[in-house]
Amino acid sequence: MGGDESLSMINLLLTFNMVMAMKVYGYLIVGIVVQMVLIFINKRDPFMKDIYMRYIKLGNRYDPWIRKNYHRNRRFSEFSEY
Repeated sequence: MGGDESLSMINLLLTFNMVMAMKVYGYLIVGIVVQMVLIFINKRDPFMKDIYMRYIKLGNRYDPWIRKNYHRNRRFSEFSEY
């Protein structure tokens, strides 16, 4: 489908359920637009979902974006320099 497989399947399932259960065919257009956005995101960065899932799990300790004032932390004095 072009996008991430799990997100595309969730989109397909939700769109199918909305169209079949409510008989509102406007949701079909919404599902197509969401799929196009998922394809665009996957083409830009195929690992974007993995990065965000890691950020959700390690959000307090892990910052996936580089900042302007980014620098390496100093080592503790107990560790030897290599």
